[in-house]
Amino acid sequence: MLARGSPRLEEAIRYLGSRLVTTVLIVIGAMLLLFTLTSVVPGDPANRIYVWIDALFNYVTAVDTPERRQFWPASVQMIGKDILWFHAVIWPAQLMALGLPVPECVYAHSFWISEGKKMSKTLGNFIDLELLKAYIDRYTLDALRWYLL
Repeated sequence: MLARGSPRLEEAIRYLGSRLVTTVLIVIGAMLLLFTLTSVVPGDPANRIYVWIDALFNYVTAVDTPERRQFWPASVQMIGKDILWFHAVIWPAQLMALGLPVPECVYAHSFWISEGKKMSKTLGNFIDLELLKAYIDRYTLDALRWYLL
């Protein structure tokens, strides 16, 4: 797997080559003990799941039929730069532990800005599909793809 999006590859390599891995594992352990970033296991309230583990496995569980399995592994996985660690290190480690193939490339883009702020579901300042369609009609789909990269 390759992480792309300058300087994202170097960032992932730097993390792997440092003591940050150990630090992150200690922090994750502490978070689990404090129940932050966890959710209750449905039907088993005595146990909790680290939300990133659950969230990342949604990618694989979405390809649960023979027709959909052709879409895994992803040839390119586009993510925001702030979640590179989870998608370029934690996620591939989970997949490898299960003997599953990893995405060929993780491309980390910078933040998308809308209304002068980083786009977020919480703020609701996302660009709707109708506006994207208007951009495609005016500038072409290839132009939009180039802009997003």
